[in-house]
Amino acid sequence: MINNIGKMRRTQQKVRAYLEKKGCLVHIIHHSRFSKDLFGLFDGFYIKDGIVTFFQARTNTKPNLKPYQDFSEKYKVPIKVFVVKDRKGVMEYSCGTEAE
Repeated sequence: MINNIGKMRRTQQKVRAYLEKKGCLVHIIHHSRFSKDLFGLFDGFYIKDGIVTFFQARTNTKPNLKPYQDFSEKYKVPIKVFVVKDRKGVMEYSCGTEAE
């Protein structure tokens, strides 16, 4: 049995490998007691072709995309939400400003 933190880290590593395979430079914010998600929404960001894109990694469930769309529209930044489904791989969703 894996705990929630282990599951989260495994999901983030799958997303990292997925993005690095696409040629992105990836930075994941590691959670601790003192630091959580970036801006309360994101697990990290990646850079590709000079464009910084924030992302959220989820396991098995697609979240409500409204907060991500609102953030993207307010700050004009591209955002991706990745959902890692067991035995199905990584699915990605763009929010707000078009992301690469």
